[in-house]
Amino acid sequence: MLELVAIRLIAVVAVLLAAFSGGWYVNGVRWENTVLEMKDTQAKLLASANEAARAREQDMQATADKLKESKDAQIRTINARLNTTLVELRSRPARPDPIADTAKAADAPAPATGGTGAILYREDAEFLAREAARADEIRAALIQCNAQYEEVTLDGRR
Repeated sequence: MLELVAIRLIAVVAVLLAAFSGGWYVNGVRWENTVLEMKDTQAKLLASANEAARAREQDMQATADKLKESKDAQIRTINARLNTTLVELRSRPARPDPIADTAKAADAPAPATGGTGAILYREDAEFLAREAARADEIRAALIQCNAQYEEVTLDGRR
């Protein structure tokens, strides 16, 4: 009889062990499927986020290119005006050399007064025209930079 109880006990333990192993296997397969589904969902979300980011990047780059073209057009206009001004300034008299022209200094007219720049010597006027053009180029670049910064920070939410 002891043998029969031992055999039944071994059989019950074997059945319980088989049931536990089967349950463990089924639950593990379910868990693996859940993890695979989560990874697939994550991959799809990541792909859609990448597509949205690329589209946003391309829109921002297109806007930046338009702003740069506008700035370049302004700089071309500034350079054209500078060249025209420099050609016109060639008709102005050159600055006299004070050392070489000491004899003529007594005959020279009195310095003009006023701040219009109409009576500046050629060299002085060219210097100021170039400096004004350089300042205009920097201003155009600043305007383009600020517009591009606003576009990026506002992210098109105007």
